[in-house]
Amino acid sequence: MLLVALLLAAAPVEVAAQTWQWFWPFSEQHRVAADHAIRGAILYEQGDFPGAAEAYRAAVEALPAEAHHERAVYLSNHGWALHRHAQATGPDAGLLRRVIDIYDEALRTFDRERNPTLWGRLKMHLGNALRAVSLWEAGSDHLRRAAAAFRQAPEGLTRAREPMAWARAHLDLANVLQLLAEREGEDAAKLLLEAVEACRAALLEYTREGSPTAWMFAQTALGTALQTLDEREGGTARLPQAVAAYRAALEEATRDYDSSTWSSLQFGLGTALHALGETSAGAAHLNQAVAGYHEVLARTPREWWPSTWAQAQADLGDALTALAEAEGDAAPLAEAAAAYRAALDAFRALGAAYDADRAAANLRAVETLLQRQGR
Repeated sequence: MLLVALLLAAAPVEVAAQTWQWFWPFSEQHRVAADHAIRGAILYEQGDFPGAAEAYRAAVEALPAEAHHERAVYLSNHGWALHRHAQATGPDAGLLRRVIDIYDEALRTFDRERNPTLWGRLKMHLGNALRAVSLWEAGSDHLRRAAAAFRQAPEGLTRAREPMAWARAHLDLANVLQLLAEREGEDAAKLLLEAVEACRAALLEYTREGSPTAWMFAQTALGTALQTLDEREGGTARLPQAVAAYRAALEEATRDYDSSTWSSLQFGLGTALHALGETSAGAAHLNQAVAGYHEVLARTPREWWPSTWAQAQADLGDALTALAEAEGDAAPLAEAAAAYRAALDAFRALGAAYDADRAAANLRAVETLLQRQGR
């Protein structure tokens, strides 16, 4: 039995391929190809991704021209070994473009009806490579292709047959759609609506009990998509749902979880609560936003995360200023001024001119209000 090492994301998946059923009593070319493929699988398991890629490429080249399905499988493994090499060694746009070409070649010859699951996984790999390459482009071509690949993947990775992979395809689609919305303002609302639906689809399979980390990331993506959609449309109708999604994610990403993830969620929640507080009666949401920013600052020392600390101070100043207006009380303004001063100092130290200018302008506005109050 040959276990062809084709992976989904970072998790190894064994793709059953009965070697001697395939290659015996077929030609010597098939058997040579099988030997190369076995060597590729061994090198892959040893972490020698370039060696594995070379072996799988040799397997492709050894096959006779009519072996279309086997060629597609070995090409898939060749591409994934190079993909893993790119992930292990750091960003390399040239290598990733080569990986994309290999995946495209494999898909052109792949027998989807013979192995729909493998076809769906290959679409997932293609989508991930395209998303990675998009970081080097100013346009949206690779992101559009990534979205198309993630839309197609569930056709092979059906919910009934591969529920977790089906959910992963939807979550990956949601994340790509949000990146695409940032670059394509004209269609942003449509893309974000699709992202919301993709997140909700993923959450049909991802549960906190069964897949806590994936569930957390799906809730985070849902909150971000809902919040961004309201920002784009100038409304607040979806903000309560965004707040609920962020709070759900924070149930899993506690203070003891990864600091960057926890802080990002707190920022998202604080921004949503701030926006909700400015349009609703009372100051409850604004008080909750202020408390959230205080939590971020308590856990984020400036010397460790200066940029996050500076942004938390600036956002705290914004929330306190809004709170003073909502309550008709100037008391929060003094703390807002202190927060803006701290943010201004940190942004200047970081060389973040735009953010420093914004903090300085907000500080001047608050100081003017304090002077009018005789404080």
